[in-house]
Parts: sequence; C-alpha cells; structure tokens
Amino acid sequence: MTPIVMAIVATVLPLVLFGLVSGWRRRIPAALLIGAGAFLAGVGVEALAWSDLWALPAASGLGPDLLLLLMWVALGAVLRAGGPMALVGPPLLVAMAMGACLGEIPAAALLSASARSRSGAARLALAAAGGGLIGRLGDPVLVLFGHRDPDLLLFLAPLGLLLAIMAAPRREDVKDLVPGSYLRSLFVLLVAVAACVPGADYWAVGVGLVGGLIMVRSRLGSVDLGYLCWMVVAIALALMAIAGGTPEMAATGLEYIGEQLGTWGAPGLTVVGAVFAALTDGTAAAVCGLGVLDRAMSLQIQGASFGLAAGLAVGGLGPLMAAGALRAGWRRWALQVLVAVVYVAVWAT
Repeated sequence: MTPIVMAIVATVLPLVLFGLVSGWRRRIPAALLIGAGAFLAGVGVEALAWSDLWALPAASGLGPDLLLLLMWVALGAVLRAGGPMALVGPPLLVAMAMGACLGEIPAAALLSASARSRSGAARLALAAAGGGLIGRLGDPVLVLFGHRDPDLLLFLAPLGLLLAIMAAPRREDVKDLVPGSYLRSLFVLLVAVAACVPGADYWAVGVGLVGGLIMVRSRLGSVDLGYLCWMVVAIALALMAIAGGTPEMAATGLEYIGEQLGTWGAPGLTVVGAVFAALTDGTAAAVCGLGVLDRAMSLQIQGASFGLAAGLAVGGLGPLMAAGALRAGWRRWALQVLVAVVYVAVWAT
C-alpha cells in the first residue's frame, strides 16, 4: 500500500467509525477515542505531525468559519440550560422556526421531548432540518459555505421549505407545546435574524452568547456541553482527513471528469454529498466538502458548490439521531434526499 493510500485510509476510516457510533448512548467517549486513535494513526503513517494539533485549523483556512459554528452550538447549549422556551403554534411552523433559529440538531432534540411517538419525533426532526436550510446558521453547511457563496441561502431556502412540508408534522404528533420563556424565544429569533446581515454574524452570535449566559446565570451548572464536544471531534476528524490528502484526491478526480458530466454534475455532487454525510457526520462532511471545493480550482461543473451543499445539508442523519427516531424516519429522509437531487437537477438545467 502506497504512503498516499495509507494516509487517506488512516484519516478517512475514522470518519466512518465516527458516523457509526453517533447513535450510541455513550457516543462522546467513543468519539473521543476515535479522534485520539485517528490522530495517532495519522502520525504513524506520517500524514500528520504533532504540531497539527494546533496548526490545522489555521492551515485549512477555515478557522473563522469553524469558530462561528462552535460559538453557535455553544449558544444553543446555554439557552437550553434555561429550561423550556415558548413553543406555541402549528407543529410545522414551530419545527421550522426552531430549526432556522437554533439549528437542526438542537431543535430536533428539543422537539422530540414533546413527541407522542417515534414517527412523530421523526416528522418533527425532519421539519426542523428543513427549517435549518432557511436560517443563516441553521445548518453547518450554511455556516461553512455561506461566506464563499452569499447566494447559497437563497438557493437552499425554497428546498428547505419543501422538505419541511414533506415532513408533515401533525398536531397529534405533539404531546404538548407548553409555553415557556418568551423572552429567550424572542432573543434567539433576534440573534438569528441579525446573523443574516452580511458581516454581522460573528457580532450577532458573540452578543447572543454573552446575553444567553446572563439570562441563564443561575443555571450555568446545567449547561450540557456534550454536543459541543461532539462537534469539536467531528471538525478535528474532518481537518485530519483534509491533511491526509483525501479532498485533494477528490478534487483532482472531479476536475478530470467534471466537463464530461455536463448538467449531471451538480445533481451527481448532491448524491455524493448526501451519501458521504449519511455515512459520516453532517458537520464533518461539510468541512471535507468545503476542502474539496477549495482545492478544485479548475472544476468545470456549473453549480458545483450549490449541488454539493444541498447534498451535504440534506444527507446528514444528525436530526433523526438526536430525536432517537432513525428507524422511524429513514424512509422519509431518503425521499427528501431524492427530492433534493431532483431540485438541483432542475435548477442546473
């Protein structure tokens, strides 16, 4: 096995293992073990160096975007520690609004607590995932790809609305949408809206994080940082895969066949992105996907960024995992992926 192949295997296989443990009850310890093993394996095959522990984020060029993503996750953890927020209204609109404002995975986790059944939790989670494509910070793909493609939100928002409608959460799916803190609900909404203003996202989330800490200052001990830890490991694994050369190889292959694919290129990337996100992790897949596009300087696929972003955003199983409803919702998720491919195909033509 050549050194290049060894480096790719050593840094990509952990991503697949990471995806496999995402449904485990003790997934955080397992993720930390996988992350440590991946780094040691990368050092062993000389794909990584010890200095990469602190140098990779800056070297990847994704440091600011990754910081924004982690700040947003931390804000969600802080706000959830304050107890229930106001969830009043039709389940479809509530799920979409929570996905757009809090992010798809935190929203799915919160909504599942009010679901009457696993199928109801799945519908709520997939509606929240659709709403995540409408908010600037609702999905990791929008956070990471947004600065490079300012029109991405306009492209994905109609798809997100369509997917949320397809999820079709019903009133009987919900046990109770009990009014909680209207103040925190309004606060999250204002932060999410402010983050949509070009150049204001870091300021909006930073102010939101400080404000959130003040609002829940009496319950700081109950802040659950488990998901933040999960995201850190996901990002670390993706950066190791980039350092191992996988995005470089993928970019070279895309450049080679891109012109031959024609109008099938963008929907093809949607399929690839969805499969990769499903097998690994939505956040990690988004980081790797961005790494591929950054290296494919001569790519001849019209709408490559939009097509890949759609697949990465829709393909992640994180919302269903967070809701504990993977078995109940995977068929509807697969149908949503198919709709995303058709959406991109129609747009590309």
